[in-house]
Amino acid sequence: MDTANTAANAAGSVATLTSGVSSSFFLDPEGRQTFELQEWLRLVKDFHHEGKPIPPLLINGLVKTGKSFTLNEVLPAVARTYYGSSSGGSSGSSGSSGSGNGGGGDNGGSGSSNSGGQQQHYAAAAAAMLPEPNFLHVNCMGCERVSGTGGFLADFLRLLTRSAAVQQLSDAASTPVPSSGVTGVLVASIQDFMWRLPRDRLNFLLIDEAQSFYLLVQQPDAASAAGTRAQQQRGGPVLADHMAVESMRRVLKQLQLDSPPWVAWAVTGSAMATLWANMAATPTNGFPLNMHHYRLDLRPTVSTDVLRVAWHQLKRQAAAWSPPPPDDLVWRSPPHHATLAFLCQEWRVHSRTASSAELLVQQTMTQKLLPEVLADLRAVLAEVGQPDLQLLLLRRLLDPLAGVEQPGSYGSLHPAFVALLASYTTTHGGGSRLFLDSPPFAEVLQAITKASGALVDSPAAIQWPSSCRLRFWREMITLCKTCEDSDDLDSCMDLHALLGDMAAALQLPPDDLLKAKWFVDVRDHDYNGHRYDFVKKYEAQAQQDAKVGLRCFHALLRPVLDYRSSWDEQLRLKHAYPSELHEFLSSGRVSEVLTKTYNRPLPNRSGKLNAPRAQVQQVQQVQPHARPPSRPVSLCWGKQPLRRAVRYMGRM
Repeated sequence: MDTANTAANAAGSVATLTSGVSSSFFLDPEGRQTFELQEWLRLVKDFHHEGKPIPPLLINGLVKTGKSFTLNEVLPAVARTYYGSSSGGSSGSSGSSGSGNGGGGDNGGSGSSNSGGQQQHYAAAAAAMLPEPNFLHVNCMGCERVSGTGGFLADFLRLLTRSAAVQQLSDAASTPVPSSGVTGVLVASIQDFMWRLPRDRLNFLLIDEAQSFYLLVQQPDAASAAGTRAQQQRGGPVLADHMAVESMRRVLKQLQLDSPPWVAWAVTGSAMATLWANMAATPTNGFPLNMHHYRLDLRPTVSTDVLRVAWHQLKRQAAAWSPPPPDDLVWRSPPHHATLAFLCQEWRVHSRTASSAELLVQQTMTQKLLPEVLADLRAVLAEVGQPDLQLLLLRRLLDPLAGVEQPGSYGSLHPAFVALLASYTTTHGGGSRLFLDSPPFAEVLQAITKASGALVDSPAAIQWPSSCRLRFWREMITLCKTCEDSDDLDSCMDLHALLGDMAAALQLPPDDLLKAKWFVDVRDHDYNGHRYDFVKKYEAQAQQDAKVGLRCFHALLRPVLDYRSSWDEQLRLKHAYPSELHEFLSSGRVSEVLTKTYNRPLPNRSGKLNAPRAQVQQVQQVQPHARPPSRPVSLCWGKQPLRRAVRYMGRM
């Protein structure tokens, strides 16, 4: 990978937001997300004109990958540009022309040689002017869950009417909410609400935390209070109302697939495995809900280059904070710009209690991200059966030496996990087995399972390593990844100097370094698929320069660290690391070098180092929620070399 060019391409489209527009941004380096949203919007328009119910959009991804932001901010901005006018539609399409699905990009997807023609088709389709759509935002997290299907649907309808009132859609906002609590009556009222929406334009129902539809529970009586408390302590669902959930599956399918043709549903949630499991369990009469939809998959990780571009933008926006986010937050964060942006906001609120980036990440992982994943998996495993087998298959999916059978074969993953994860997998073993290359998810799964392989009993039992051990591993893994990624090593002067000092500490001639047991063990490790690249590309240089040998050693060490199978394996690898190099970790030298390397100026398009500068083709002011008065969002379409685009949107 040409790191300098990749970073330059990303940096070249960083938009300097106009005065008064602040905070977060939409980063789409390969243009894939925008392209796929436009594809769904074209289908929406076609179905609308044909008078047919519109297949819903599902925004899929792991925890803290930007699902809610994509639903509530990105989709409305792209839709307004796409539908707003002939010039707006053409501008939006030309901005991402030729990007296809971003083959090999940070957002995944497969390449498309015909993408330019497709984009021109979409631009022509959007050229027929449509009135500006309505966007109704509903977050289901607070809906009543202990009064059966009727209680939940009544709250859902109230939220719909409230959102319609904000949009000044008086007819829909005045839809009566029945007090009877009868499911059939409430379904009819929600359908009545949709029929009251304007028919001359599209109306998007943006539904967040949609897993809440299926997390219905019974109110416990006194006789079961002790059992209820035990369930609560385990963090599991309390007395799940299975009959209500079964009813809700039918109801939600009916509402989504029988909506009027001027209504389009877009759905996401923070517990996507739960959502997929219930969709898979929905009766298949007519159309199976888990097949009759359009989905947008958000990648679980991004490259270091994308992370650095996001970090430079975040730092500028947070420059006036007191104190500003610490410089080492960028590499201590899980490798996703949406997670990094979330951590920046957490720092703004909790900097007095989380006094360092290290502590902030530790608290966020143990108090938010890990409990969310634990609750999601527990809810799914309670429904799908064979929980021990499914957990074993998840662990095998994350092991490059194992993998799992393709969906549909005996002993394969449940459809809920296939829907959640399969789009991120690759195949091996002659294409017969799937493998998910996501070390952060593997680390999360390891933290929430016992040595026996079962889920831990409660969030308090999560096996997250101590600060000292976590610091060592985070620094070690990031150093290895930096050595692997830094093709422009000469521009990383601090990293260059660190490797030189490490070589001096070892006092080994270059050829002896390559023959050292610790080097050979890492090079020939079963998890190391990079050894052939090393021999082909770097062995000759490493025989002449110990710094090159050490850089290659750390690059070869990365997959071994990424796929370690247990905390005990971590300790074994720690002891195998050369003792002469431990001092650089314990002294803080590695941490200092990583911070400087991640914070160095971004290269411009010529490859020279510069601060990121805006080269924006067009800036449009749009209202994220179409409501008065609201801080505007900037949607910036930036042209890239190779006709790729990066989009940024304001508002964090």
